[in-house]
Amino acid sequence: MSELYTFFKEHGPVFVSTCADNEATVRPFGFVDLVEGKIVFATSAYGRCCRQLRANPHFEASSVDMSTYSWARISAVAEEVTGEAKDAVIAANPNLANFKGAENIFMFKAAEGEGAIMSLAGAPTKNFTL
Repeated sequence: MSELYTFFKEHGPVFVSTCADNEATVRPFGFVDLVEGKIVFATSAYGRCCRQLRANPHFEASSVDMSTYSWARISAVAEEVTGEAKDAVIAANPNLANFKGAENIFMFKAAEGEGAIMSLAGAPTKNFTL
């Protein structure tokens, strides 16, 4: 898991896709963290992404490293991060609270699913269970 996190952290933005009403939506995320061994993203608690994940928690995320022709992708179920775990992430990343205000942040982790780091340059695929 930490290898996927490191890839996302080093090769942002991470593009997160959700689905609502049979319509896929993709948006770039500049924030990614690791909490309790799970990859965590944050967005506005009042935006479309948050509403979509609450209605249908399945999402995918991907990022690319053009220098090595490799990319990482996860397909997962979102689970909201709350309480002390959320407070700790915000304390360690004060720009989150400055940007939206702590109460306006919806933080979610890739609670279950699968991921992979793949390459067009011939490196073997690395598969992960989330």
